Amino acid sequence: MKRKPKITLNCVANHYAEPNERIIEFSHENGGGLVSFSVLNNGNLLVSVYRQDETVYVTSGKCSMSRAVAHRKAASNPILKWRPNQ
Repeated sequence: MKRKPKITLNCVANHYAEPNERIIEFSHENGGGLVSFSVLNNGNLLVSVYRQDETVYVTSGKCSMSRAVAHRKAASNPILKWRPNQ
């Protein structure tokens, strides 16, 4: 039987987190990494996966915001890329 991944809430990396950030660690016999949850200045939540092993695959679900709102947000933020066919 395959074992479930382990989640460590009070990991070493979290001791170095910013005041508006929480870091957790995930590990498994086939890989692991860190997930950071940060509150941005505008109140939005930023989720970042990093320091993950090559065997870790990260996916994201479809955004629940409307296309019009997504277009406005992308237009006001040069980091986001608007792709109307998605």
